[in-house]
Amino acid sequence: MQSQAAATIRLCVSDQVMFYVMDLTSPKEIWDKLTTQYMSTLTTKLYLKQKLYELNMMQEGSDLVEHLNVFNQLVADLARREVTADDEDKAIILLCSLPTSYMSMWLLY
Repeated sequence: MQSQAAATIRLCVSDQVMFYVMDLTSPKEIWDKLTTQYMSTLTTKLYLKQKLYELNMMQEGSDLVEHLNVFNQLVADLARREVTADDEDKAIILLCSLPTSYMSMWLLY
């Protein structure tokens, strides 16, 4: 049963991932290796996406440059993890995080 479980896991992974688990025999070893290799990356990606999509509304009178730095840092961190967002989506996220006093500026464009 253990060898069947290990074979089933191997069937479900791509060739690139197979490289990491081809020498392992038990399903627990395979699962632990996959968890170590990929879960922390997945967790980080999800955390960064959540931070980007929930970018706090900039307070009226706050420093715009600082707010843009936070936004750009999140986008750069995601890009380093091979997560890209459409320019339109990034623009919408950024515009929605600005105070209403900035609305008149971007409505003109």
